[in-house]
Amino acid sequence: MNEKSEKEYQPNHIPYKERIRNIIISVFLLLYGLVGIINNDLYLPLKRKFSTGEPRGLHIYGIPCWIMFLSFLFAVITLLTVVFDHYDKRDNEINYKRFSRFTSYIALILFFIAGIYYAFLSDMK
Repeated sequence: MNEKSEKEYQPNHIPYKERIRNIIISVFLLLYGLVGIINNDLYLPLKRKFSTGEPRGLHIYGIPCWIMFLSFLFAVITLLTVVFDHYDKRDNEINYKRFSRFTSYIALILFFIAGIYYAFLSDMK
């Protein structure tokens, strides 16, 4: 066997179901965030109350709403990076992995900043 054939580059293959799932979640996050921005009310559902069974959650508005939407955008970028990596046949998977990790960290940081900002905003009233 030739040494070159053993080290021949094989591009990433992301399963079809995973690509479709990432695209659907991305579209949902984007639309959900846009509706929240348009209404200035981004609802984040939480657990149901055990006593009454009614749903409860957070209604985020104002600046925290915009920060949460930015978090959603970075999450969408993270999800779509996996899809783009599948179709890019160049030997640069490590770059996609680094970019995906970076955008997911930014999404998480923005998510927590929005939550903290919202908590302080709620305490001020």
